Amino acid sequence: GAYWGCIAAGDGLIVKVKRPTLQEHPAPISFFCARYATVGIAYIVFVDADMKFLWCTGNAPGSTHDSAAFAATRLRAYLKEHGLFGRFYVSTDAAFIDEDWMLTPWPQPRNGSLDVYKDAFNWQNSVHRQVVERAFGMLLGRWLVLERPLRIPLSRVHSVVTACMRLQNVCIQQRQVAPTCNGVRGAGREPGTAERTYADQPPEVCLTGGEAAGAWFTAARRATSSKREEITAALRRFGIQRPPDATYRGS
Repeated sequence: GAYWGCIAAGDGLIVKVKRPTLQEHPAPISFFCARYATVGIAYIVFVDADMKFLWCTGNAPGSTHDSAAFAATRLRAYLKEHGLFGRFYVSTDAAFIDEDWMLTPWPQPRNGSLDVYKDAFNWQNSVHRQVVERAFGMLLGRWLVLERPLRIPLSRVHSVVTACMRLQNVCIQQRQVAPTCNGVRGAGREPGTAERTYADQPPEVCLTGGEAAGAWFTAARRATSSKREEITAALRRFGIQRPPDATYRGS
């Protein structure tokens, strides 16, 4: 279809930690994330269509914006120089910078409504991004150690988080039953229905990095990739719009 080529979905995740000491970090206050009212580390994570973790980085304080955390990574530097082959790209939300290899939603105009085909693009983008939100939910639902602040030295947090991600990939490979929101397996199923299992796919490796987050150019957030323009034009050409029953309009 017009939106063909998505190979991963990316998003930010706040991993709760205890407040770092001055010996661990020169600016402990920077770990406070006002959006979630918690102390944590800002992780940037990519997952595939089966909700397996492909790549992550997590050395940015919790107050760091997702785009700034990703901007300082080696992966971003490589993709900026080389891009992705062909039409392939990663779907992310509006917290990231729109580029030919990373597609974000069209911004909502301050005055007036969004063009119907740009709105259709945003809907397609949100459909492809759902897997990363579900992956986060299953990660936190299965590995409850991540539900509360990790009270371990800051230098060891990354090892714990990536271990949970690797184990989650193994659970998906082994078709383990997904935990429900209340942590009870099989709870909440309709009578007579089978327990939910994961797709049987080859295991993926969670690639980790040690990059520190840095500043990012605000002007770049106004940039528009040619691929986003191209896909929106294709949706317009084929007359593809958001389905009438798709009431969610978040970007």
